[in-house]
Amino acid sequence: MLQADNSVMGQVKKENAIAATLHTSIPTIVRTRQKFVAGNLEFALGEKTRSGRVPKLNNKVEAILTTIAQSVPPDGRRRWTLKLLTDRLVTLTKLESISYESVRLVLKKIT
Repeated sequence: MLQADNSVMGQVKKENAIAATLHTSIPTIVRTRQKFVAGNLEFALGEKTRSGRVPKLNNKVEAILTTIAQSVPPDGRRRWTLKLLTDRLVTLTKLESISYESVRLVLKKIT
């Protein structure tokens, strides 16, 4: 957005120059600019929930998952498995379900 703003840079850059600088596509630049004009910066850079997909985990659920993963595993277990973590997370939150892959990606991100 700053590269497209002439009051900051002194002149407006064309979409192809912005796309090359940011290593993205021209349609992405155009869509982001249109969303900014229609709403605001948060709307332009934010992402709405997509139909047919499970929404991304929010920070609160990620914090709960991190706390569970760092806690003592259940009796009879030496460590947490993805299945155990997923089951416990669903039990403790309002999530109906969550994939093992989502849990794995959150844990990968924090380590």
